[in-house]
Amino acid sequence: MSEALPVPLAAEDEKSKFTASLGSDSSLPVEHQHHIDPALERRVVRKCDLRVLPPVLLLFMLSFLDRVNIGNAKVLGMAKDIDLRGTNYNVALLILFIPFILLEIPSNLAMKSLRPSIWLSGLLFGCGIMNMSMGFVKTYPQLVAVRFLLGIFEAGLGPGSIYLISMYYKRFELPKRLSWWYTSGIVAGAFGGLLAYAIASGLAGTRGYLAWRWIFIIEGLVTAVVAMAMPFLLVDWPHEAKFLNDEERACLLARLSIDRAESAKMDRWNTKRVFSDWKIWIGTLMFFGIVNTNYATNFFIPSILVEMGYTAVRAQVMSIPIYAVAAVICLSVCYISDKVRHRFGFVLLGVTVGSVGYIILLAQAGLP
Repeated sequence: MSEALPVPLAAEDEKSKFTASLGSDSSLPVEHQHHIDPALERRVVRKCDLRVLPPVLLLFMLSFLDRVNIGNAKVLGMAKDIDLRGTNYNVALLILFIPFILLEIPSNLAMKSLRPSIWLSGLLFGCGIMNMSMGFVKTYPQLVAVRFLLGIFEAGLGPGSIYLISMYYKRFELPKRLSWWYTSGIVAGAFGGLLAYAIASGLAGTRGYLAWRWIFIIEGLVTAVVAMAMPFLLVDWPHEAKFLNDEERACLLARLSIDRAESAKMDRWNTKRVFSDWKIWIGTLMFFGIVNTNYATNFFIPSILVEMGYTAVRAQVMSIPIYAVAAVICLSVCYISDKVRHRFGFVLLGVTVGSVGYIILLAQAGLP
């Protein structure tokens, strides 16, 4: 399961490009931008769904898999090989999030000045190389160093992919697309368990490498290879959308310009409103708990299953149903909430179910 990140507002320079593009050779001039042909608009949205989303979903799925596959590797001999005693494993997990947190915003700022297809592809390639490198570490300090470097490359992929998606859709169209994006991270968890099971069953000991090393090597190699193709798959900014003809591109820019006609500005007054709104702080606290439990699931489920009596290899495949159920629920809730145009109640329901589950877990007798 993966994190959900806030959707950034359209930047002023991007808005100016929208407006400038509408005044160029287009069948939809500015004075008629409120009279967009519905059939044309549906075609544009469909093309965006087919061209914008799939590469971004694949990018995030691979990056998330590279981030959390250490949980699969741990139970297949990694903990013993590089001495992950005591809190060593926890530190190796923690170290990734230091650059991850610090570099998210700078990465998006850098992407504004570059082509997203190049920037995001480069970050994904770095993730693949760092993930492969974890398959060759010999000591615990080496693992920590590589995890830190992995965090540098991982930092920009989540917010960058959300930023790119948000530039192609109206605000009420985004939740459905972001749920697909979020689900790609959940699918990565299921796919990671299946791939780890296959590797542990077929490659353990090949060329003198244990199964846990092959997990990092193979998954990192796949990420790096896909990253080299990403510059040709990922789209750039809407005014540069080459997959649309002139009429479709003008339609896209017009509908986005209309939707963002009254964009919010983070001036002093609005900044004060944001930081004084109790709902923002409550939402932040809830999100902190959600992300914390999500990552605990990703990093520790294989270990928990081993402690429950499953073999290390069997534990990999037994983790798949967790992610399969989560993916179905995620998409179902998004579909229903879209229909009723309501979000907060569904958020509260999910948090309540999760809280009840953890209370039951902690209330069991005989827990260590």
